[in-house]
Amino acid sequence: MSSYCFAFVAIIAVIGTIVVDDASGTLIPTCSVASHSCSSTDAQTITGSFIMISADFALLTAQKASIISCFTNQLRLSSSLNIKVTVQVQAIDRLSNGDCRVSYKCSGVGHHPSALSCLKATPNCDAFKTILGKCFRSSGTKVGGGLPILGGLLGAVGGILKVGSGIIGGLLAAVTSHTCSSTGTQTIGGTFIIVKVDVTLVTVQKASIASCFTKQLRLSHALNLKAIVEVQGIEHLANGDCRVSYKCSGVGHHPSALTCLKATPNCDEFKTILGKCSHSSGTQVGGNNNDDGQYDENNNGDVQYDGNNSGDGQYDGNNNGDGQYDGSNNGDVRGDESVDVTVSSNTCSSTDSETIDGSFDICNADLELLKVQKDSFESCCANQLRSSHALNIKISVEVQGFEQLENGDCRVSYKCSGVGHHPSALSCLKTCPNTNPFRDILGKCSLLKW
Repeated sequence: MSSYCFAFVAIIAVIGTIVVDDASGTLIPTCSVASHSCSSTDAQTITGSFIMISADFALLTAQKASIISCFTNQLRLSSSLNIKVTVQVQAIDRLSNGDCRVSYKCSGVGHHPSALSCLKATPNCDAFKTILGKCFRSSGTKVGGGLPILGGLLGAVGGILKVGSGIIGGLLAAVTSHTCSSTGTQTIGGTFIIVKVDVTLVTVQKASIASCFTKQLRLSHALNLKAIVEVQGIEHLANGDCRVSYKCSGVGHHPSALTCLKATPNCDEFKTILGKCSHSSGTQVGGNNNDDGQYDENNNGDVQYDGNNSGDGQYDGNNNGDGQYDGSNNGDVRGDESVDVTVSSNTCSSTDSETIDGSFDICNADLELLKVQKDSFESCCANQLRSSHALNIKISVEVQGFEQLENGDCRVSYKCSGVGHHPSALSCLKTCPNTNPFRDILGKCSLLKW
């Protein structure tokens, strides 16, 4: 028994540093980004740094130009106002624990919210993952083919362990590749490949996939509020994988839409859909298995941002309330003894050069509980707005009224004063209900089940 425990511990120890070679199916060690922070330092500049584990300092230094090119290319796609951005790697340091820190500076930034969102997502893009693969301390050595100590162990379990694609024990569905591009002034076409999936179960989820992508896309930018996603095909490939093809219509802002589409497979709602499509949805290794046989969304095999916005101007990884898609929220709040609380509509508009008025309707909410959260609503929205742009740092938010509508929903009306940059503030207000702090507030206001 102890030998099995040792084997399991040894396997877990290397989970964060191995991926699967698409061509051979063998396990290949790689380094990874453990943490990443970035913030605006002036009207046109952002600085940041990220920590890489299991990276060879010399190999990482050799990739300096590639890192610069990768970040620059991603930033210029984030917004038309960032088309002239340049990125400079200012330092690559070896830390005392053996990790490496990469510090960078971005100049010529025209739209900070989309730039900050983009920077946090860049370590997840294919180009950066390729760079990571070239920086591993023992680059070129394949796990299962002979790491000095663990080669025998991992060689024995190589057939049942795949990490990097989010699959442990070969039981969980995961998106391994995703491409999308603009096909017209208002359309985008795309496809993604899902491994370890039952094509029949995917077909059953066709409407859910279309709905999920549509909702996320409409949250990505005010100009994408009328976007519609249609799943055009679900194809069973010769290798057993599944290809899903889709088309987006009514796209008004392509940069944010493309960024959103690439991130959607990482959102909670899509992970729930994947959990219903696995070959063996009732069994898994390394995850939590519920009595209903559904995977609990804790493992998608991808690097995830870590969650909340502190409102201090630092983008910390989930949503800074700036109208940029954060890839992590499906807009619902669930509680064990309550029904779902959802923002069903959200409107806001500028009323003068420094003021925005707005309101949002919340369904399944208790009006009295909402009123108790008045200060929390104001604080949450103000924090998100102040992070949306340097010119919005002095914004204040006032909840002006709570109203019970005829259909049972509740309407919250608010006023924002001290607005310095209206486009980013309006985008922020539209996405604020999707941030974790706001969802936490909604979770405290739910009607009880009867």
